[in-house]
Amino acid sequence: MVFKRRDRRSLIDILMRFFWPKGGWKRAFHYVQYRLRRLPDSSQKISRGIWAGLFTTFTPFYGLHFITAAIIARLLKGNILAALLATFFGNPLTYVPIGVISLKTGHFFLGTDYVPTEEGGKSILEKFLDAGADLQQNILASFNSGETDWSRLEIFYREVFFPYMIGGILPGLILASLGYYLSEPIIRAYQNRRKGFLPDPVRAALISQEAGADGITAHLREDRRHIVDQDIASIIEAINIPLNFEMAATDEMQKIALNHTPHAVCIVPEKREERTTEGGLDVVKDEYNLAQYITPLREKGCRVSIFLAADEKQIRAASRIGAQVVELHTGAYCDLHYEKKFEERNAELSRLTEMASLAHSLGLEVHAGHGLTFETVSPIAELPEVVELNIGHFLIGESIFLGLREAIIKMRELMDKARL
Repeated sequence: MVFKRRDRRSLIDILMRFFWPKGGWKRAFHYVQYRLRRLPDSSQKISRGIWAGLFTTFTPFYGLHFITAAIIARLLKGNILAALLATFFGNPLTYVPIGVISLKTGHFFLGTDYVPTEEGGKSILEKFLDAGADLQQNILASFNSGETDWSRLEIFYREVFFPYMIGGILPGLILASLGYYLSEPIIRAYQNRRKGFLPDPVRAALISQEAGADGITAHLREDRRHIVDQDIASIIEAINIPLNFEMAATDEMQKIALNHTPHAVCIVPEKREERTTEGGLDVVKDEYNLAQYITPLREKGCRVSIFLAADEKQIRAASRIGAQVVELHTGAYCDLHYEKKFEERNAELSRLTEMASLAHSLGLEVHAGHGLTFETVSPIAELPEVVELNIGHFLIGESIFLGLREAIIKMRELMDKARL
């Protein structure tokens, strides 16, 4: 696990970090600010998420702030991760002033009295803790035949929870709106500035098109570690050759694909810790769900491809679920070649040849890709059933030495020669 701790923290250490994070609250604030600026979404959606998170901090739903912020962000079509990050405005240093402001405002609107701590009343935290203890006691009593007493919870609801909920609306709206209007232009300016330092995928797509590429493959990962959402729309608008949209089988990616309707979608597996896609999709394991998943994509006019290892069971399963295309994973073949395990490489090539023939016999269009280079592309391009090769990483790497256009031209020449 990438985020698993090697040394487990003690309860005391966890509590200390809760009230005073490592590096102090100033460092924590700057980290949240940094993450918000770098979120892979439009500045408007990120700022709507910030609005949801800030507004949530003025609600009395302690312990449920993440869930509340996520729901509000979804209703506003804002960035959910931005909403979760923005809830950190509510922290041990701000809980008391937020609670006092909300309670005083709520009692003012309701025309009731607010009893401050210094005049004999309990603190806001103590009142919430008492209410939690009463709730726990009553729930347990319902199972062990004990007596239940809801009177103190009724008092808590009347004196604290309801006034807090009503009183938090106005200051919450003010702070959230202020956060939105301050953050949106800052995030937009940062994103525009950052674009100037990053390689432009649209420019790369246009160069590839000019150099003779038959299509563009773009993999929008769930963690957006490579291209981001805006790049998909920009590429589709710029090119006049087909786009192959690689994606994981998630609801989010399905929604994006249905919105943009690329020429083709290729379903690939994704793991958080991998550098790039490491293997084929296990269709056999999730056959029914994948069949349901690809149906809307096909109905919208997208050609559905499944990225698979050269395995008979997987190919037959891909045919059963209604895929139109299979893309055979050539990574193992390429790895064996560069490890100089030529007998094993030849066996893998034979397996790819056999499975390409099987897929073709089942009425599937056959593609191939992953790890192909100038040295390894020809035997794959020679396979008569293979009608498309998807090659990306090697060409980008080789473009450092040859230039992207020249690297594509050379690869295309090798492919064409092999086909003859």
